[in-house]
Parts: sequence; structure tokens; C-alpha cells
Amino acid sequence: MQCWPDGRIKMRLTQRLLHLRRENPELFREGIYEPINFGGAFADCAIGFVRRHRDRAIIVIVPRLSSRVGFPPIGDRWQDTHVILPAGLSNLRDVFSDRKVRVENSQLRLAVAMSQLPFAVFRIG
Repeated sequence: MQCWPDGRIKMRLTQRLLHLRRENPELFREGIYEPINFGGAFADCAIGFVRRHRDRAIIVIVPRLSSRVGFPPIGDRWQDTHVILPAGLSNLRDVFSDRKVRVENSQLRLAVAMSQLPFAVFRIG
């Protein structure tokens, strides 16, 4: 996050997502979108979706109205805010860091999901 003004985060984001698209062409070409809901203190300050195709899926979460959350909108600033995932989505792996993320009772805390960056993309399958 120390490098956020110089464009390296944007370049890494673009690189990883293009690589993900190249690895999963059917997911991006034929996948369906499913909205996801949020709960907690800043539930209205995040938006996201799931894109699924067969046994593969990605979850995308980004902030909105982030000035309410604080700058940068990462980690514990999200307090108890969480995403409510559709059934069957677990064993998440962060697209940018490759870390495994734990889902409990179909909920993923944004303090965990966005612990390092102010956005999150996870893959399943």
C-alpha cells in the first residue's frame, strides 16, 4: 500500500486479472453473474458479485463510499462488515496473494478479505 500513488498496484491488478482470464476462458465467456449481499456496520459501503461456470467461480468485492470506512479502506476499518456468500462457495484463494481465506457460515469478513488491498478477488475451483 505504500506504493499506491505510483501505479504499481494497478499494473499488478491488471496483470493478475488478465492471467486469470487466460486460465479460465469459459468462466469469463460463459459464466453467470450472481449478486452478493453484505451485512454489518459498513454493509452499504461495499459491492460485489460472483461469476460462476460449472465448478469454477470468482468472487469480486470492492468498496464504495469508502470515505465512511476510512483511508485506506482495508483491514479492521471494516469492523464487523461481511459478505454473505451463496451456498457452496468455500475454499477461497486470493487471486493476488494466493492465500487461503476462511469462510464461516457462508460469511466472509471484509477485514479478512481486504486485509492488504482495498479490493478483493477470490477464485474457487
